[in-house]
Amino acid sequence: MSRIDDEYYDFIPDPEAEEEEEEAELTAEQISAVAKIKCKGFHPHGRSDGYFHFIDEDPPSGLSRTYRSINMEHLTVAAESIEHLDYHEEHRGITKNDRTYTEVLVRLAARYKPIFQTLLSTVWGESTPCMMGRPVQLGQTMKADGSGPREIGFHVCSRGDGICIELSPAPPISQFLILDLPVPRASKGEPVYTLKVYTPAGDPKVNEKNTQTAIDGMLFELTVRHKLALSIVPRERPSISSEDQRKVDDGPLVARYPRSKLPREVASLFSFASEAHDNLPYTFLSYYQALEFYFPWISRRNAIRAVRREIYDFDFEASDDNSVLRILNVVERSKAAGEEEQMKLLVRECVREDKLAEFLSDAKNEQHFSKRGPISGAPEINPKNTSEPMSLQAAKRIYALRNRIVHAKDDPKYSTAPQLLPRSREAHSLNPDVLLVRLLAYEVVIAAQAW
Repeated sequence: MSRIDDEYYDFIPDPEAEEEEEEAELTAEQISAVAKIKCKGFHPHGRSDGYFHFIDEDPPSGLSRTYRSINMEHLTVAAESIEHLDYHEEHRGITKNDRTYTEVLVRLAARYKPIFQTLLSTVWGESTPCMMGRPVQLGQTMKADGSGPREIGFHVCSRGDGICIELSPAPPISQFLILDLPVPRASKGEPVYTLKVYTPAGDPKVNEKNTQTAIDGMLFELTVRHKLALSIVPRERPSISSEDQRKVDDGPLVARYPRSKLPREVASLFSFASEAHDNLPYTFLSYYQALEFYFPWISRRNAIRAVRREIYDFDFEASDDNSVLRILNVVERSKAAGEEEQMKLLVRECVREDKLAEFLSDAKNEQHFSKRGPISGAPEINPKNTSEPMSLQAAKRIYALRNRIVHAKDDPKYSTAPQLLPRSREAHSLNPDVLLVRLLAYEVVIAAQAW
């Protein structure tokens, strides 16, 4: 389970292996509800403690299988609602088929603190009835002095376009669809909060765009104006860690005195990359910066080699201006080399082709780096391409991805490859590219030891 899930599920009690109590037979209405939910791909998995459990064999969260639970009291309503709901494409959330309603799971940026405790301690202004006449169901709790309940959350309306935004506890159907667990548990404890956006009926694509704009603006203002740093939970988790996974049969670890001598900057970047494995763009950039550290080094080596070649030429004469100018031209060309050219040079000189071939021989990697892969705006790597070595293809792809991550310019030349946002489906599909740039950085570090 990821750290994202820990925030929501640590408070949920594990039923252990307790014997289930005798429960009443399902009513005809409940049997019909279970059948409707089953038709949506959720397989019944029995009852316990007042909850009906289902298995989702094809969850959107990256887990191999997950369990979904819903209170028996809400079973019929959930079955009626599920017919009109889809999973959100990018965020952990749901949306109505016509996109007039969207609900996304939110968390604190400081993800180790439960969101409910922060919202509870936040002083909220008194709410007013929705100007659009929509129902408002904010969370409530008793005041410390027992003087009565107070609301937790907000519901705000746009006067011009009829859009409403609400921060409130997730209703049962949302919890059923949004929250997934590796074992069947009943959701008891502190409420889970979601951000909800209501839009008037209209073009679903326009509604979808307006909804995302409203979410982005609200999160920005909560962070900047109110110092309440909330973020949206992504739909998909990284498929695997950004670090290589040790196999069980690798045997015991054998420590040795380190043979590697590398600059502190590079060691620090490698260390940070291993810590930032839940944010793949950051991990990617850390390894890229490790490569970037060696750009001046490889440029100097290349320039020195080129100068020596000119000096050792039998036609070189120190008294001949043309001979000296050839050396000056070599130096000038080395200084004028752009970042992409330095990347190509570094990878060509330091990365072994057989290591790249071994990495790309994995079937999953081959699919990821092809034209049909999940990352747009990045050149493919085709081991069968005889016109370009794999090292050159890898260098081009890594540099293009770096640009997509760091550039956010409103410029037509970036229209075909817009910025790769940190919480997006592409970002959470970056793992093979992270492993590739890690391999390149490792190869460069090793090559630097030998030179």
